[in-house]
Amino acid sequence: MLIEQALTMYESRVGQPFALMYWWKAVCDSPKWNAHVTLLGHGTTKIRAEFDVNAPPVEEQPAQVRPMGIKRAKMGKQTDYSEEVKELIKSLCKSHAKQEDETAEMKEFQQKLSEEKLEAANVLLKAAQEKTKARLIEQQTKLLERFTQMISVDTSRMETWAREAHIKACTLMSDQLWGKGATEE
Repeated sequence: MLIEQALTMYESRVGQPFALMYWWKAVCDSPKWNAHVTLLGHGTTKIRAEFDVNAPPVEEQPAQVRPMGIKRAKMGKQTDYSEEVKELIKSLCKSHAKQEDETAEMKEFQQKLSEEKLEAANVLLKAAQEKTKARLIEQQTKLLERFTQMISVDTSRMETWAREAHIKACTLMSDQLWGKGATEE
């Protein structure tokens, strides 16, 4: 028969027997293989089930479940959403906008609060600086009064050591009041 001739021809060309005979016997009667063989060299022709010997009867063929095509998938994306989903999206958008407004208001409030705190701190700093200046002026005034009192003291009746101590004290006070070098020693 034809298969035996093909096997002897293969053995004469290759030099060994056909090794995949088991698979050939398993596949030779399958509809897919028959469709492939019938289409070889004939172009694209449709095989009808009534002419296919190996095809199961029409009633027994299961309906093919095919995946959705690209165009149908695109059309499916454009379907309308339910009213509940639309309302949910609207409420989410409103709540998001409200939350953003509240956040902006809170930022403005915090900014005003920080500016007021800064202004209060500046006022306190100025008050502390003025208080410090007032204390310094008061101390210098007291020192000047003591200095004038010490200068007005009659040193002619003092002993020498007391007179020298009086002169040193007056010199130190004048240095504190007007800086060093204001008086000659």
